[in-house]
Amino acid sequence: MSGQKEIREKVLPVDQVKNGNGSRWRLRREVTIPAAAQLGAILLALVIGWSNLQSELVLIRHDLNQLLRTNEKIEQQLNNLQRTCGEHEYRLKMLEEKREG
Repeated sequence: MSGQKEIREKVLPVDQVKNGNGSRWRLRREVTIPAAAQLGAILLALVIGWSNLQSELVLIRHDLNQLLRTNEKIEQQLNNLQRTCGEHEYRLKMLEEKREG
């Protein structure tokens, strides 16, 4: 009996696969036009999405560079204000000492 089973398994078409329960699944190796169109649409959507992502990254990079430049300008202004504030405090202190002295 095992000889007949081996012969039957050898005669099976290539497109039949056994699952764990012993039943057979038939695999179709054909690509239909709607399936190819759907795959093409998915690929096109991926390409468009990737392109949009790249352009968004360019805009984000530009915005970040602009923020960094603005931050540097503000930092310089704060340093100038701090220096000016220190000078004014020193002058005020000198004026107060002059009045007292």
